Amino acid sequence: MSSLSKSADDPFSSSMEVVRRILDTNKNPVEQADKIDHTYQDKYSLVEFLTNTGIAAILNVLEELDGFNGDVLKQLIVAVQSQNRSMTLRLAVEEDCEFVKEGTRTIERPRSELTVEKVVTETGNGTPASTTSQQAFTHMIVEEVKEFYWKAGLRHSLVLFAGTDPSSGVVLG
Repeated sequence: MSSLSKSADDPFSSSMEVVRRILDTNKNPVEQADKIDHTYQDKYSLVEFLTNTGIAAILNVLEELDGFNGDVLKQLIVAVQSQNRSMTLRLAVEEDCEFVKEGTRTIERPRSELTVEKVVTETGNGTPASTTSQQAFTHMIVEEVKEFYWKAGLRHSLVLFAGTDPSSGVVLG
């Protein structure tokens, strides 16, 4: 027995056995297709199988959205069958941007400079004498900056409806 099902008392052992059977059956269907006799009708069966798999995947995603449940699905199926129309899933997105205000603020940046000055003079006996002086300066640079404030918004909705009238549909999410 494999390591997936450890004992008969395991509550998941029967589920794992079913999964193992399905995986063993469908493991390599493409490699076997040229070795097994099949009819033209089998191609339609394959398309039907893949379509049903795609529909099941879409329904799994829709079930996770707020506003979608089995009752909503039944209502939509009845609407599609009674009107003989297709079903549409539409994503509607609205963006907006609104100017709020304009403002000005000042930014102050201190800047320091150190100036060193060396003065060389001659003394009475012809030898040079030097004196050094240092001066420190601090400047304040003030800059005015204009700021613009905007309010940006994004709203989306997912609508599932039969036919061409989205107002008759169900808003999801």
